[in-house]
Amino acid sequence: MIRPLIPLNNLSYQKGLSIWIFKNQRLCFNLSSYKLNCRSQKTERKNIRYFDYISLFKFSWLYVVLIWNLILLDLPLHSQILFANDETFFINSNTVVCSNGGAKFSGGELINDGILKITKNSSFPNPGDFEISDSNNTSGSGFYAIEQDWINNAFFECLTSTVELYGNTQQYIRSDNGASTLFHNLVLTGNGESINRRKTLQNVDCKINNTGSLILNDRELNTNIQRVIIENPSPFAITNSLTYQDEGFISSLSPGFTQWVTISGYSYTFPVGSSDGTRRYRPVLIQPVSNETNPYQVRFNNYPSNADGYLQTFVENGLYYLNPNFYHTISRYADSNSPVKIGITYDSSTDGFYSQIAAWHLMNGKWKMTAENNSSQLVNYNMITSGNWVMTENFKPYILANYNREVVFYAPNTFIPDDDGVNDVFEVVFSPDVYCDIIEFHVFNRWGELIHRSHDEAIWDGTFKGLKCLDGTYTWTIKYKDLILNRNFSFTGHINLLK
Repeated sequence: MIRPLIPLNNLSYQKGLSIWIFKNQRLCFNLSSYKLNCRSQKTERKNIRYFDYISLFKFSWLYVVLIWNLILLDLPLHSQILFANDETFFINSNTVVCSNGGAKFSGGELINDGILKITKNSSFPNPGDFEISDSNNTSGSGFYAIEQDWINNAFFECLTSTVELYGNTQQYIRSDNGASTLFHNLVLTGNGESINRRKTLQNVDCKINNTGSLILNDRELNTNIQRVIIENPSPFAITNSLTYQDEGFISSLSPGFTQWVTISGYSYTFPVGSSDGTRRYRPVLIQPVSNETNPYQVRFNNYPSNADGYLQTFVENGLYYLNPNFYHTISRYADSNSPVKIGITYDSSTDGFYSQIAAWHLMNGKWKMTAENNSSQLVNYNMITSGNWVMTENFKPYILANYNREVVFYAPNTFIPDDDGVNDVFEVVFSPDVYCDIIEFHVFNRWGELIHRSHDEAIWDGTFKGLKCLDGTYTWTIKYKDLILNRNFSFTGHINLLK
C-alpha cells in the first residue's frame, strides 16, 4: 500500500531530523538546494514513522527529490545527521546538500558532482564529521566543505574534486583501518588560533594527486608522525599565506615529513614550520640540478639537535657555532649522486645570523660544512644556500652554522686626518662573517675626557666639537652585541693621531 504524499513543510520542520536510507535503495538530489534543517521546539520523543514510498515534487524552494523506503526518526535533538547504508547517493552539478550535524555513508556509492556541506550546528556527539566506511565508493568532481573530521574507512576516488576543511577547531584527517586519502585539491581555512589552526593527520598518510594542489592559507597541516605526499611536480602545487609571522605551514614529528616530487629547472619551497613551543616558520628551498625526477622529504625539527643525538660539540674543524634552537631533516627518497641546491631559512631578528649550512655525517658522527654556501633572501626570511650538494644517505640532518672566526675586527693604530682622502678617519672594521650591533663607541683624550661618542658606528674623524684635535695618543672603547652568539662584548684600544 502506498501512503499519501506528505506536505513538504511537515518534513522540513521536524526537530532533530535524521534521514536513513537502507540497503539497495537510492537517494537522488537534482538541481537547486536541499538543506537538512530543523526548528527548535520542545517536543517529546515520537514513534518512528515508516513510509514505503514517498514522492516529493516541487514545493516552495525545493525541486525534485525522489526517496524510496525512507524512514524518518523524530528525535528531541536540534540538528541532523545524514546516514546512507548500501545505497547509491547522487549529488548532481549545481546542487547543494547541507547537513547540520554530519554525514555517514556505509557501503554503497556516493557520487558528488555538486556541493556537500557538513556543519557542526548540532547537539549530536562529535558533530560535523564526514565518514565513508564498509566498502563505500565515493567519487565525483564536486566540492566537500567539512567543518570537523574527514574519516575515510573505504575508497575515495578524488577525480577533480575539492575538499575544504573550514572548521575553527582542530580538525583531523583520519581512518580506522589505515586507508589513506588521495586528494585532488585540499584547502585549509578557518579562524581558529593556536592549536585550533591545525588540521592533523591521525594515524594515516594523505596525498595530493599529480594535478592537484595543497592550499594551506594561514593554517597548519600537522602531519604528526605521518606523511603528506605531493605527487604534482609543479612548484606551485603547495601554496600558503606569506604574511610575516602569520604564514601557513606543514609541521611534522619524526618520522613524519613532507614529500614532494620534483623535476629539474624549478625551485621548490617546502613551507615547513612548527607551533610546538615557539611558533616558527622556516621553509626550505630545494632546486634539483639533474634531470632526474625525484621526491624530496623535509621536516622542521623545532628543538635542539642534541635532543636527537646530533651533538653540537661534535664538529669538523672550521665550525664553531651551530643553531641552538632548531634544525631540519632533508633527504632524497631515492639515493643518488646527482647534485642539488638546498636553502635553509632563518629569521635574523630572533635567530641571529649565519653563514653556513652544516650536515651531520652519519658515518663519522660529526657536523660537516656543505659546499658553496651563500647568503640570500626568501620573501621575509634570510636564507643560506648550498649549491651542487651531493645528497646521499650519509647526510640527513642539516643545521645553520658559522665558521670559527679567528679575527673579529680590525682596528688600525695610526691615522692622519689631513683631508687627502687617505687614512683620514679611524674606524673599527668587523670581519664579513661577524654580525653585530654597535652599542657604544667612545674616544678619550690623554686626560680621560670624553671627546667622541657614537651608538651606531665605530668611526672617528679626529675632531672634537668641530675642531681638529692635537697630535697624540687617544684611547677608544667599543661595546657591541654579537648577534650570532647573542652576547655583548667590550674592548679597549689606543690610536695615534698624526698630522
